[in-house]
Amino acid sequence: MKDKKACTELVNKPNKNGESSVHYAANLTESNRHYENEDRDIMRLLLENGCNVFLETIEKSETPVHYCSKSGNTNALQEIISFLPPIDAQLSCNKTAKDGHHYSMHVHVDMPIL
Repeated sequence: MKDKKACTELVNKPNKNGESSVHYAANLTESNRHYENEDRDIMRLLLENGCNVFLETIEKSETPVHYCSKSGNTNALQEIISFLPPIDAQLSCNKTAKDGHHYSMHVHVDMPIL
C-alpha cells in the first residue's frame, strides 16, 4: 500500500512550472518517441498508477489534455478519455486555460471531439 501511494505521489509531483509527468507524456510527438505507441504506453502506465489528469500548470492553468491538443498527441488523449469515467473525460476536455485556450482550439484533424 505504501508503495502505491508513493508511486501516485511521484507521478503527480509537479516541477517549478506545475508540469507533472502526465504533462510530459501528453506532450510527446512522433518525432520524439522511441517506438510506435510509446506515448500511449507511458500514458496508460501513468493512469494505472494514479496520475491526475486535472493537474494545471502554474502560469496558464494548462492540463495534460491541453498539452495533448497542442502537440497533436491523439494516442495519449485517447488513453486519457478511455480511462476516465465519461463525465470526467468531458470535464477534462472542457477546461479552459488562463490564456483563454480551450482543448478544441488546438484540435488536430484526427483528434476526437467530445
